[in-house]
Amino acid sequence: DSGPVCLLEREPIRPDDDFATLSERLQILGGDLLVRALDEQPEFTEQTEEGLRYAHKIEARDRLLDPTRSPERVERLVRALRPHLGARLALPDGSYLGVWDARVDGETLAPAGGRVRTDEGRLYLDCAGGALELTEVQPPGGRRMPAAEWLRGRPDPSLTDFWMDPALPHLMLEELVALAVQDWGRDQEWAPFLAALCWRGSQDVLEAMQALGRSDDATERSVAAYVVGQ
Repeated sequence: DSGPVCLLEREPIRPDDDFATLSERLQILGGDLLVRALDEQPEFTEQTEEGLRYAHKIEARDRLLDPTRSPERVERLVRALRPHLGARLALPDGSYLGVWDARVDGETLAPAGGRVRTDEGRLYLDCAGGALELTEVQPPGGRRMPAAEWLRGRPDPSLTDFWMDPALPHLMLEELVALAVQDWGRDQEWAPFLAALCWRGSQDVLEAMQALGRSDDATERSVAAYVVGQ
């Protein structure tokens, strides 16, 4: 919100917080601040706009687990969307697996992320830099349940062991191009965003690379040349 402020307090986000637990504490804190403001009548000061970011409305694609991110970041997304919306994992048949709880656990078997697999009755999403165990899920058309319970029901193996689409269809082209430029200078085994542009291989990607090839920035021109070459 914009406008002047008369009181300010901070509330730390705990390692186990989700939307429900944090919002409950913020409601109490906000009520206390309102009473104080009415009683004390403090002076107002204008907010600084430095470092502020606009909070866009959460859309369907914002709920998708992105395995190109670190497992810690993906786990935070799960907690941020619980219990009101829920995160989702795109399945190969076009449906979605709801994900309500997860924990960072172990090393990834896919350096760039993007692999869903099972191991000894557990469900994992390999992310960039580590594995994320999906501990509570909601199958399409089903109820919330422990992932181990869902796996005991012997779901179609194609829904529990697969590689996600390397073209990263959840990303807009503009986002993907910007991420690919960042990929170029990183010392890593696999560059998922560069690879995604090559996997798409569409007319709009070609046009975007033609525009990038005219850039004054050498890195951007290098990305364009690499993708077009592929």
